[in-house]
Amino acid sequence: MLHLRGDRPRRHRRALPELRSGPPDRRRAARAGAATTFTRVDDTTFGPCNDRRATLANQARADALVSLHADSDAAGKRGFHIIYAPQMAGGRTVEEASKGLAEAVASGLRATPIRPANYKGTPEMPIDPRANIAALNGLTATPGVLVEVGNLNNPDDWSALRQPATRDAVATAIADGVRVGLRR
Repeated sequence: MLHLRGDRPRRHRRALPELRSGPPDRRRAARAGAATTFTRVDDTTFGPCNDRRATLANQARADALVSLHADSDAAGKRGFHIIYAPQMAGGRTVEEASKGLAEAVASGLRATPIRPANYKGTPEMPIDPRANIAALNGLTATPGVLVEVGNLNNPDDWSALRQPATRDAVATAIADGVRVGLRR
């Protein structure tokens, strides 16, 4: 199950219990041989500041930081996109690894019911390099990406993301993309 994080428009708050996961994701990741650290325990409490998330990943010597979100842009905008930082504390090696991770995750997400974004990157590669994401900019040795799994204000994305099968497909695609991205 995919746990959608980030700000949600008020009209979506009633549906939050349908979008929760948490411990089952951790157990599934452990069965696949991965260790995970969640920075939020649920959808009602706030996690640490973004720059603190980078510090946590650096201190843990994490293989990757993957920050999951759902956008809340204009209703006509839809689809997933991946953000990476073109300028990171770890320099070119971490930047290139992050770009490769973003490409691998985007490729994996193509097999899900959520389409590539029509407002970020290109339909072929919905990648959005941004220099203003503290959780990514502060990474010193860990590649990192921010995944916007869809736009909650778009009725098609919202409808798809409410389906457990879609969330499972998206979670699996992200995990597969991370595995591929880390092998590059």
